[in-house]
Amino acid sequence: MTAYQAYALLRPYLAETKIGMMSGSELYFTLEGDALNSPDGIAELPFQTPSGTVIRVKDIADVRQVRLPGTLQYKNGTEYVTVTAKMVGKEPGKVNQALTKALEALELPEGAELSVGGSSAEVQQMIRDMLMAMFVAVIAVYVVMVVTFGEGRAPLAVLFSLPFALIGGLAGNLATGEPLSASSLIGFLMLIGIVVTNAIVLVERVRQQIERGLAIREALLEAGGTRLRPILMTAIATIGALVPLAAGVGGGSVISSGLAMVVIGGLASSTLLTLVVVPVMYELLYYRKSRMERRLAQSPRAEAMA
Repeated sequence: MTAYQAYALLRPYLAETKIGMMSGSELYFTLEGDALNSPDGIAELPFQTPSGTVIRVKDIADVRQVRLPGTLQYKNGTEYVTVTAKMVGKEPGKVNQALTKALEALELPEGAELSVGGSSAEVQQMIRDMLMAMFVAVIAVYVVMVVTFGEGRAPLAVLFSLPFALIGGLAGNLATGEPLSASSLIGFLMLIGIVVTNAIVLVERVRQQIERGLAIREALLEAGGTRLRPILMTAIATIGALVPLAAGVGGGSVISSGLAMVVIGGLASSTLLTLVVVPVMYELLYYRKSRMERRLAQSPRAEAMA
């Protein structure tokens, strides 16, 4: 007996069977009784095989009660189940972070796997897209500076201010106690333009002084003193404008406070370190020329002393 033949013989016991029509209505035949209410009763059900032999269900099947899902879902040939929930009143990033920790603590049975989708997958995709946007922004800024300055070493010195902006931005984001969100990532993207502007102001002054005949180190010292005030004024004014937003004043502060804290932290750290790191990197990139200038400057002094 095949499995289909057994199914066809058992189906009248366990399901409704259409037997005809009456007055335009369909008639169904259903068996009822105590024998159908327990696994043992079903196991004792008799039925006749095509060869005329009477057997019982337990002779060809193992009858037991098990718990199964109401519906089966398959993805790539594998069964799966979906658990959904709705977030209320919290940042998606924070909820996803807590959910990930809870899922990592679960002990799954052998062969079972889990994956997080929905807004969590969207957040991960958003982070990847924003990182790509920041990479493209850095490349675009560098290309524009190369075209403007006419060479590549000075723009490279300017870009060394960006890592310190990243450190400050991360510190500002940690100060909020919130995970990375769309607003904080936009803040990092804004920092690329703001921080580079301050470094360009400094480097452009250095190049102007070099063209006027100053040595590289002298030009760096002069530019640092001359550009200190406008750089600090720009940074302080920007930070002051973002303080109310970071403090949560006004509508939309829940979303925008992350952006404000990232920009404030990144701008504060990069402004203080730009005045030190960018001049140092500029002289290192022009090390041979700077060393030659220092030697030439020391030679007349040595001859005069002799």
